[in-house]
Amino acid sequence: MIMRRRPLLRAAVIGGGAYVAGKKSAQRSAEQAQEQQQTQRSEDEQNERIASLEQEQHQAQHEPGGEEGPAGQAGQAGQERQAGQERQAGQGGQGGQERQAPAAVPKPSMLDQLNQLNQLHKQGALSDSEFTAAKAKLLGSA
Repeated sequence: MIMRRRPLLRAAVIGGGAYVAGKKSAQRSAEQAQEQQQTQRSEDEQNERIASLEQEQHQAQHEPGGEEGPAGQAGQAGQERQAGQERQAGQGGQGGQERQAPAAVPKPSMLDQLNQLNQLHKQGALSDSEFTAAKAKLLGSA
């Protein structure tokens, strides 16, 4: 018995298999790249939201008559300290002269910042993932 070989058929099967495998691999790579882009976009959006919330809180603390609540109370406490310092400076013999500009407000402690994040999370201003990301960012910067 003589066996006939079919090299053309074998080459077609191998080539077709390689084509399908390559196409699947390309699809997987494209899907992974798309997922990474979406993840990066969502992280960027979270960071922007956190930065804007931090900026709003910073402005609310430094504006006279800031909003009530924990952030507003912290701002009022800072203003009361500043007013007390100015009164002490005025009693120090400066009288009618111009008073010195108050020193820069010290950066809040990490515990204060964590409490503030927790309050925002409880109020619904931060989602679970945003809260986790902000907490990790805060703890990572320490």
